[in-house]
Amino acid sequence: MNKKLIFRVVLILSLAFNAAAVLHFIRTPSTAAPPAQTQKTPLNLTTQQKQKMEPVRRKLHKQNTEIKKQITTCQQKLLTALNKDPVDKPEVTQCIETISDLQKQLQLNTIEEIIQMKKHMNPTQCTCMINNLDNAINKTNKPCTCPHCNKE
Repeated sequence: MNKKLIFRVVLILSLAFNAAAVLHFIRTPSTAAPPAQTQKTPLNLTTQQKQKMEPVRRKLHKQNTEIKKQITTCQQKLLTALNKDPVDKPEVTQCIETISDLQKQLQLNTIEEIIQMKKHMNPTQCTCMINNLDNAINKTNKPCTCPHCNKE
């Protein structure tokens, strides 16, 4: 099987990590501003808010780090299965299902973190966080620009 195709499959599977990016929007932005079209609005969290949120953030970050390691292991198994001749379809299917389940857990953890953070935020901060999330989702879910998809 073509290695480019294999890497594209892995890339597509990896794009599902976009929910994990939400964690970055919860934190105070760095001093270096991103480009204008991706500018995120700071949440302006107080020190007290950050202290209240930190235990949840730390716990879920630890869980997510372990899940990402498991996903990487599964992706390697997927590549190995795709590289066999003939391709081991049951193993490929199992890898995809496992990766999907792990990515679902990442997303559930992200949602749990958002829910917990909202408990410590004022309405303006909550709106800002959701707007930043919306921007991240829209940035990640851009339509495909490859020549095959642009044929009408």
